Order: sequence, then C-alpha cells, then structure tokens
Amino acid sequence: MKRFSIYAFIAFTLTMIIPMPGRFVYGVVLALEFNIILLLGILINSLIKKMKLDDLKTFIYIFLFISITILFRLILKIFQPEIVLSLGILIFFPSVSIFLLGYIFSNSDKNLSEKIKVDMKDSLFYTIYLLLFSLFRDIVGYGTFTFFGTNHQIYQKVLFDSSKLAFTSIFSSMPGALVVSAIIMYIYFFFRNKFQIIRNAE
Repeated sequence: MKRFSIYAFIAFTLTMIIPMPGRFVYGVVLALEFNIILLLGILINSLIKKMKLDDLKTFIYIFLFISITILFRLILKIFQPEIVLSLGILIFFPSVSIFLLGYIFSNSDKNLSEKIKVDMKDSLFYTIYLLLFSLFRDIVGYGTFTFFGTNHQIYQKVLFDSSKLAFTSIFSSMPGALVVSAIIMYIYFFFRNKFQIIRNAE
C-alpha cells in the first residue's frame, strides 16, 4: 500500500466505516454508493477536461455529486425506506468525502481507461474491507446477519443470542469500531515495517 493509499485508507475508515451503523446491509449500500460516485466522478473529470471547463469544475462537481447522491437516496427509499431512515445524513458522506475527491483528482496524467482500471482496483480493496468490517460488526456485535428483505424491510437472521455475550456488543458501537480499526492498522504497520527491514537487509 503506497503512502497516498495509507492516508486514503485512514480517511476512508474515519469517514465511512466508523460512523456507519454496525449492520452488513448498511455496508453493502455505502459500498455500492461509493463505487457509483467514484466511477461517475472519474468519467465527469475526464469530460470536464475534454470540454475545457476547468473554471466551472468546482460547481460542476458539487452539483453532480449531490445530484447523484439524492437520486441514489430516492431510488433506495422506494425499495428500502428503512435503510434510508437508519443511515440518515450518513448517506451523503461519500459524496463530500475528501478521500473520494482525492482519488478522482489523482493520476490526472493517465488516460481514462487506465485511470478507471487503477482507481477501481483500489476501490475493490476498500469495498471488500468495508463489507468484511460491517459483516464482523453485524455478527459479533449483534449476533445477526442483515440484508435486503421483502416488503421494503431489512432481512435479519438471528445467529445467536447476543445478550449472553454482552461484552461483544461494544463492536456494534462507534468506540468499538474505532478500537478494531486501530488494531487492524497497528497490525498492518507492524508487519509492513518488519517486511521492510527484511527487504533492506537483503
């Protein structure tokens, strides 16, 4: 993971994962929204350059990103209104995330197909991490598995009685998510530094 990716990973964790309710279905929704905005942002950025609209770039980005998010929210509200109510303002976080904008504006010297390939490859890593993290919080924190259900409701499968393991409920909260994220980052940096020392010694 490159230095920019490390900072992006930290920003992604703080803006997308920590504030998110600890349910797998919410992770799926935010992952889908994140990838849609990233892909459309890359295409819009390329179109702005070709049309030489750099003077209006800021206005165009703000207008389009908010419009995409509102449209995404309206479509989600039709099929899963419970998810929209639960996420609240969090559904707007991806569109105003500095992390997301950083990826859209980075690698501007590359052609469109190459940039999509590079950025969406990184996006796959963040998506998998987001899904696994939300799945962990859902199962360990609540003892459930949640997904899109019928009749505009969230499907919930109870896996075990979480009240019997009350201490695990901390993982469903923001402090618990922050602790787990800190542990994951510590482990990553620990092994990265160890491998770097071995590589330098060779």
